[in-house]
Amino acid sequence: MAQYAAKGLLRPIAIPTKQQEADRQLFRLREQLVEKQRRLKLQIKSFLLQHGISEPAGLKSWSVLAVEKLHTIVLPDKLRYCLDIFLDELAFLKTQIKKTEQRLKETFSSSQHAKKIEILLTHPGVGPVVAGQFCTEIFNPKRFKNATEIGKYVGLSPMVTQSGQSRKNGPVLKTGRPQLRSNLIEASWVWIRKDSHAYKTYLRLLHNTGEKNKAIVAMARRLAIHLWKMLSDNKPFIQAA
Repeated sequence: MAQYAAKGLLRPIAIPTKQQEADRQLFRLREQLVEKQRRLKLQIKSFLLQHGISEPAGLKSWSVLAVEKLHTIVLPDKLRYCLDIFLDELAFLKTQIKKTEQRLKETFSSSQHAKKIEILLTHPGVGPVVAGQFCTEIFNPKRFKNATEIGKYVGLSPMVTQSGQSRKNGPVLKTGRPQLRSNLIEASWVWIRKDSHAYKTYLRLLHNTGEKNKAIVAMARRLAIHLWKMLSDNKPFIQAA
């Protein structure tokens, strides 16, 4: 270890406080519950398809009425039992998600987080979920020295290969939390719809890359850098002229 340190081969890591880790874990719990709910909904749809049962209207968006209709479909006894178990589990997950979101709301309304959340919400496209998730995952924005570091941390920087004067950007590194990366990308789609300057930047990137996915990932990287800078400077978003 001493030899590695002397050669500069060791990199320091940031260790969150117990409180920061607890807050982060609470948000990750919500992620896990939402993912379980997503998989269960797919399982229910697969069950209906497997047994030739028509989906009730509104099941695409999982409306309350559509779920209620699932409870009233006439089925053979054993199939009815299986579907009821799935629906009971779905109801349980919805309750757990609601309870967790209420706990998150209480956590982020505290003086420790409220100001940070308020600042992040000034950015177009950013809602409470992205703001809270970014706060907990980054937890100490000033530990990042520059925009390159934050881009790599959230997994939105491209892999760079270089040989002599030749430099080529490959696919994104996909480090960090996949859900944060995914949410930043989703927020970027909203951002370019609400901000004309961001939309022009997106169109330029689209022209350069020729692919919508690459262009929006580049916008998500910009979004992450904006949010990091806003937290570091303790200043709200300023709309480009």
